[in-house]
Amino acid sequence: MFRRLTLACVGIALCAAGATQLFAAGPETTAAGKAGDYIRSLQNSDGGFPDFATTSTSGATIDASFAFASLGIDPKTVKTAGKSPADFLASQAPVYSASSAGAAAKLVLGIATLNLDATSFGGINPLAVMEANDMPATGQYGTDLFAQAYFILAEAALKRTVPPASVSYVESLQRMDGGWELFGEDTNTTALVVRALIAAGVPSGDQHIVNGLAYLKASQQADGGFPYIAPGDSDPDSTAFVIQAIVAAGQSAEPGGPWEKSAGKTPLTAMLSFQNQTNGALQFFGTDSAFATYQGIPGLMLDAFPEQHTFTQEPTATATRTQTPTSTSTATSTSSPTPSATSTPRPHTATATSTPATVPSLTATAVRSVLGDVATPARTSPVLPSTRLPSTGSGPATESGISGSLLLLGGVLALAGSLAIRRGRR
Repeated sequence: MFRRLTLACVGIALCAAGATQLFAAGPETTAAGKAGDYIRSLQNSDGGFPDFATTSTSGATIDASFAFASLGIDPKTVKTAGKSPADFLASQAPVYSASSAGAAAKLVLGIATLNLDATSFGGINPLAVMEANDMPATGQYGTDLFAQAYFILAEAALKRTVPPASVSYVESLQRMDGGWELFGEDTNTTALVVRALIAAGVPSGDQHIVNGLAYLKASQQADGGFPYIAPGDSDPDSTAFVIQAIVAAGQSAEPGGPWEKSAGKTPLTAMLSFQNQTNGALQFFGTDSAFATYQGIPGLMLDAFPEQHTFTQEPTATATRTQTPTSTSTATSTSSPTPSATSTPRPHTATATSTPATVPSLTATAVRSVLGDVATPARTSPVLPSTRLPSTGSGPATESGISGSLLLLGGVLALAGSLAIRRGRR
């Protein structure tokens, strides 16, 4: 999907910052460049990036770092008033990593993206903080599947051994229709878990992966995009999350691929439809959204980021990530091939210093590219389809015994709940 045909810069603001990117301009990469310019304009003087307000948060700053790196830009080179995302995260690391298990894992993944040492950052050992939340006897990490998935991704990103119990625990929680849940089955959790399993070495042809993709396929809407919970209106960060799972699984989200709907509608065309053409922001139900833009860029770049990339700890601010195009348009690390249906799990070797190294290719975040600044509520029991709230945008056309006003109220509550969940995972 990354078409390295020319040397071009993705956007005016990013070019001004000295950034370059090695991908030929197409509708998606052009859109990603504009989105990159938009998030560049949001950086605060502390080096961080805002979430829903204007104050920098750790979760949003890590999401923004993922976005820049997906564009081929070293996040450490993106500065305002001399401060980069690394500076802000280092100042927040002790408090943020202690706020929740998911935040601890997200921080480690962010540190790997910054090509820094996860054992010594911000005056603490973030890797030790993360691993203290693991329960080896059961394989459970934290209290929810988002935290679990990011723990697996972080361990794999550092080329450490992913505990087999952690993989088995995730697999045991899959629902009969192939989905995984946070507060009821949803596309975001399912896509992230699919990515995590593949990062851990589970082949893309494994039945858990196949069934997870089937759940996502059944959730796809007529516009080619995906809602948080189907049926419902597609949104940018849910669509980007699923694109990353599609890419990680070695499949194509482009026209002519298995994810094309009628009339040429694909996940990519849906992503393009969310962009504000004036300022480059991706819009969440008509409103410019920082978090949707951070998390949407890897989707526009057809990139399962960060787990498909090579990270090397560097003393300089030079981006070292490289990617090689494949015949299936899957973004892959140059040192680790994308798993196929017949591939076997790749072993991960723990390094003495836990230095970020080659990330396994994933058949694929929010996150939403990753968990965030507030602790995620404990995982709830499965929600039966008959009791599930309507998803964002639109619910069932008819509902026996329920008035139109109640359906409208339900839709409003569902939208509010979806926003709350997004915030909770940041």
